[in-house]
Parts: sequence; C-alpha cells; structure tokens
Amino acid sequence: MTRGMNPAPMSVTAPIVADAVVNTIRGTRTSTTIWIPKKLRILAWIMRCVPRPLWRKMPR
Repeated sequence: MTRGMNPAPMSVTAPIVADAVVNTIRGTRTSTTIWIPKKLRILAWIMRCVPRPLWRKMPR
C-alpha cells in the first residue's frame, strides 16, 4: 500500500532505532528518553515553551 510513497517527515528505519537503543544502553547516560531522530528533542523543547492558552487556540 505504501510502495512509491514518500517517507514521512523525520521517519527512521528500524536499524537506526536499534543502534540508538543499544548505544544508550551501553553508554553511561542515565536518561531514559531516547530522541530518534535527534531533531525531535528540539521540537519537544519548543513545544514546552509555547504557552498553554496558545496551544488551546491552535487548530486540531
């Protein structure tokens, strides 16, 4: 069904996710959140900075 379609924005493949999980487990990071792709970390930070009243007025 998806043959020929463009990939979704910021989509990643299973091997990329697996590598990131393994690297986090092997590393010394104590964080339990893994941002894949890393651009999502920035996006989440921006979303936290937007005031709640503004979020409520945004179209759904």
